[in-house]
Amino acid sequence: QDDIAIGAAVAHELLLGSKSRWYDYLCSLPPDGEPVPALWSKASLSSLQGSDLQVTIAAEAERTEYFWDTRVKPLLVAALGKAVVRRPDFTIAIFQRALSYASSRGFFVDADHQDALVPLADLFNHKSAYTPLDMETWGKDTDTDEEEGEEDG
Repeated sequence: QDDIAIGAAVAHELLLGSKSRWYDYLCSLPPDGEPVPALWSKASLSSLQGSDLQVTIAAEAERTEYFWDTRVKPLLVAALGKAVVRRPDFTIAIFQRALSYASSRGFFVDADHQDALVPLADLFNHKSAYTPLDMETWGKDTDTDEEEGEEDG
């Protein structure tokens, strides 16, 4: 149930927007959530038809909807006021997005704190998919390589 608690907390921060102390960190995350199965389109999910994974994802979707309706939505209304229900972004989608961050970026901190989002650790948990072409390779001696390729004469 740690994921539900983290998801509720992150959804709260997302709804606070620029007033959140975590605003900059949240802005650095993918705006549509992480590409976890819970956020896949129906067309993408149809490719899993008849698999055990489809059953698991459907059960998780029911669990998420149950917790949104019975726990998270009422908690957010209590925390942010009744006016929040009139906001167009106040839907289960914000909770699903928050859960995607928790499931893909959560860290086990310790026995007292359990799982949490740790922005600094999160920075070190991802590799860069971009390397500039003009960047030299570490340990490569470019002078030696050029000399070996030259012909005497």
